[in-house]
Amino acid sequence: MTKKRWMVAALLLAGVPGCGGAMGMDRGPFEAVAPDQEVQIDDSRIADALARQPQLPDRVRVGVWFRPPADGSWSWTFEDRQRVVRASETVDRVDLFPISRGFVEGTDVVSLRLAAARHGAHALLIVEGRPEQRFSDNAWVATYPLLLPILFAPAQELDTRFALDAQMYDVRNGFLYLTAEAEGLEEQQRAHVWIDRDGGVREARNRAIEYLHAELRDRLAHLVGERDDGPIGRAHQPSGNVSSPRSTIEVL
Repeated sequence: MTKKRWMVAALLLAGVPGCGGAMGMDRGPFEAVAPDQEVQIDDSRIADALARQPQLPDRVRVGVWFRPPADGSWSWTFEDRQRVVRASETVDRVDLFPISRGFVEGTDVVSLRLAAARHGAHALLIVEGRPEQRFSDNAWVATYPLLLPILFAPAQELDTRFALDAQMYDVRNGFLYLTAEAEGLEEQQRAHVWIDRDGGVREARNRAIEYLHAELRDRLAHLVGERDDGPIGRAHQPSGNVSSPRSTIEVL
């Protein structure tokens, strides 16, 4: 009887539907605003942002600032910076170059625009990154009481995610030309003593940079009219041994 009761209880629990719901409101439908109708803006900062206009010349010089990580847990390498700057190699009307640290008085956007202006740049590209790591143990950890498997059993898993953000501003008026995001993933499954946290960040960052390179290359070409094929979706997967990166971009 006990076995039958357990079976009946399991069947009943399996058949219980999940509960949930949703609610909300809207004030539509509305008619589209006429082109000659005055639009209400109740914040001076929003009005100022909307009043700014693009003003790039025929050939665009873009200073690139790589924002240092706030916690100092990793750093940009020369190869990282070089790979991002080379995104303009195939775009005839755009030149990317790194901003020298000696000209940077502050890390806010206005100060960085000033540093870019001192370099003779028309636009400023800010690139920043952030890693995220998650650890978890798997079933192999049950062998650790035997002592010897501690060195060999792949009982720990490390997932490293590295996200990159890039924003391109007009040096003179702060107009936002584009934003881009890229993400690289690195997975490790090893014994606890062999988990490489720094290596995970490094590999995930390399993958994210490869994908950001491809995104910026296509989007810069689209921005200056060298690629006139309508709205651009996701960039093609970069060639090489690159796994599970993700990237999105918006051209304004």
